Amino acid sequence: MPYRSLATFVLVALTVAACARDESRDPSSALTVPAPTIDDTVAEWEMQYLPAIDAHMQAGRLDSVITVCRIALQQDSTRIVLYNLMASAYASQERYSLAAEALQTAVRLAPEFVAGWVNLGGMHTRLGQFAEALPFLQRAAILDSNNAAARRRLGEAYLRTARPRLAAGEIRAAMHLLPDDATLSFHLGTAQQDMGESEGALLSFLRAGELDPGYVEAHHRAATLARQLQRPTVADSCFSLKGHLLEVAGGDTLAIDAMQRLRSVLTNTPEAALNHARLGGFFLFHDYLPQALSLFERAAYLEPDNAWVLNEFGGLLSRRGYGDQALGYYERALHVEPDFAEAMINRGGILNALGRHQEALPHFERAMALSPRNAGVHFFLGITHMSLGRRQEARRILVEASDLVSDDEALRQQIEAALRTFDDDPEG
Repeated sequence: MPYRSLATFVLVALTVAACARDESRDPSSALTVPAPTIDDTVAEWEMQYLPAIDAHMQAGRLDSVITVCRIALQQDSTRIVLYNLMASAYASQERYSLAAEALQTAVRLAPEFVAGWVNLGGMHTRLGQFAEALPFLQRAAILDSNNAAARRRLGEAYLRTARPRLAAGEIRAAMHLLPDDATLSFHLGTAQQDMGESEGALLSFLRAGELDPGYVEAHHRAATLARQLQRPTVADSCFSLKGHLLEVAGGDTLAIDAMQRLRSVLTNTPEAALNHARLGGFFLFHDYLPQALSLFERAAYLEPDNAWVLNEFGGLLSRRGYGDQALGYYERALHVEPDFAEAMINRGGILNALGRHQEALPHFERAMALSPRNAGVHFFLGITHMSLGRRQEARRILVEASDLVSDDEALRQQIEAALRTFDDDPEG
């Protein structure tokens, strides 16, 4: 799903992240043209490329993303964000050497581009090259000690290079920046276990499973450690939780593999709300509601002001028959964006389905005030008046809807069907 506009992300990344040092402070950054700075704005010429990159990225046309970035860089070869987007496309294609080359160019142009150093380290960790990742991640953590991703990735690299005490310090720093994160709690448990702190490790694994009840590996590690610590009740409970998750889709191996792949993506970048949303959607599809809701809540925590996302969660829950839970997300979307017409209509529709027509009415009235020539909104408002027994008002609004509808044949048929209910009612 198109999770927040990539172009919007581009604008933010360019103005926030692409800062550079003075050449005299870092000789390696010497350029024939001035290096970009944090005060740079998106150039007018650049705006012609961003929508195309956005569209290609959302459609998964990664070769096209790379091509457009290259064309844009021919006009100005110093644009950091273009190198970063190109690296992302290369990495998604598992062309890591080309991705690394693009990122190295970016950090050469802007040595304080923290995301570039983090991504360079992240690519090495994905390839299992943890020792090679360390200097990149250390550089990122020095540049921005409040960067949760940098501290987390550095902690993981220390874990995989047998330095659990250093790992625990970095992970705890990341936990301070990103509280109540299940992945971080799991990594802390691993570090504690490697240091021989079994009791603390068990608590961390249990905490990870509590925060994210769909976390198979957290339940497994907690169960195994509890058994070693002679805590049979805890062990049995955790093994039961793990077993329940592995019964998804009747134990279908393809479904289990999909669950594990989605978990792997989330573990790689727990700071990204989309990764929680995707795994939550998987669990919802298989009617694992508590697991889905915990992940949706985490995504909402990470994107608290994203009304579009909250509305999408409502839609997913509604389509699976969880109307009460859907209502909550629609309400939260409207709290963030009071005039979000789609959320108004969705919330009104759920209220109607639940027989709460009087509560639904103001949502449709407000939606019609915002879109007075929208035939669909007229239809929903008319149906709501019908449900409340206000047939004359309903008929008037439905006639207006019939006049407004154009090429939406399905909606036209719904409106006509509703109007036919008045044919035998002389008072209608």
